Amino acid sequence: MRVLHIVHSYFPRIGGVEHHVQSILGRLVRQGVDPLVLTPRWSPDELQYDVVDGVRVTREGLFGLMQNKPVSVRDVYRLGRWFKIIRAYEPDLIHVHGPFSPILGLPVRFASWMPVQILQALGLLGCPVIVTFHGLWAHYRNDEYDRDRKHVKVGSLFIGVDKAICRDLTERFGVATSKVDYIPNGVDNNTFHPANKDLSLLRELGLSASDRVILVPRRVDPKNGIEFAVRAFARVSQQVPDAKMILLGVGMGTSDAGYTGRIVSLIRGMGLDSRVICHPGLPYGEMPRIYRLAEVTVIPSLWEATSLAALESLASGIPVIASRVGGLEDLIDESCGILVPPADAESLADALCDLLTSQDARDHLARGGSERAGSYDWSTVADRTLSVYKRAIGRKTP
Repeated sequence: MRVLHIVHSYFPRIGGVEHHVQSILGRLVRQGVDPLVLTPRWSPDELQYDVVDGVRVTREGLFGLMQNKPVSVRDVYRLGRWFKIIRAYEPDLIHVHGPFSPILGLPVRFASWMPVQILQALGLLGCPVIVTFHGLWAHYRNDEYDRDRKHVKVGSLFIGVDKAICRDLTERFGVATSKVDYIPNGVDNNTFHPANKDLSLLRELGLSASDRVILVPRRVDPKNGIEFAVRAFARVSQQVPDAKMILLGVGMGTSDAGYTGRIVSLIRGMGLDSRVICHPGLPYGEMPRIYRLAEVTVIPSLWEATSLAALESLASGIPVIASRVGGLEDLIDESCGILVPPADAESLADALCDLLTSQDARDHLARGGSERAGSYDWSTVADRTLSVYKRAIGRKTP
């Protein structure tokens, strides 16, 4: 089975969508799928033809519309290039991942979709299209359902990574329930699992073995609600004197610079400089080490699908306190964590104090988290995705 994956960016660029695609592709290859990743080439430094973990990747030039520029003759040429790649590959189906990338910014909203929409409108695809909604614009910015509705027209079958997305596809956009599958993100339980704290990493971060670590593994973006975690910690730090907070993702290349400045100013203004560690992040292979330092992970997002960071924390045996939004509601319950209202620093502070002062509660949630993560393994995600592919092969039109 030849499956063309169209995605707004790919490794070495790192984000939730890229990680999802890479995680399922290796497993699909072992089940006989022959994938090709087709993605825009965002920088001349990126190889046009590449192989990532045994999967072929082709990067083609940007369309003007991807950057909010007028249509040009070059766009017509590039559309022809995309068509030639698709025709030469002769896919049995096309799997589009989108619809947007907060990591790369608003101008990339057309990156995954525009070439497919145009070629499909011209009747040049000739194979079914599966669309995975890794988010909806309407869940991210100002209820922009009209933009999402355009993307729904592309697909033959649809995958939503959280149940709220699936509900909107059927209830708002009128997609038949038989065409929508809920397949959340996953986690590699062989990589993320309970283990002892890494004392050398503690020392690298300037922490001691007695520090009570609260981990916030979120890129600094307004939608991730970092400011509410900081405000909650201001109260927690008074009640739990040995508590420290690690903001993992401050200053990384994909962070919002203006919002980062606000967060740093907030930390200083609250006198938390010595209690909050702002860290740009670790290579992905090092992430298990930092999860295991934490007594609790906080996901304070204002909007979120099935959070990879939450899944990795649960698999590592770390309780999660998260906002009651999107896919976090599907993932977190009283067996493995605590849900609090979004943008509510007081409720978040209450939950943190309750957990940090109760070893029994943390142990109970840690056991439940490891069990919960077991049902979200990437191998399960790949199996369920393959079943959608098999259904799609016999369905040539939406």
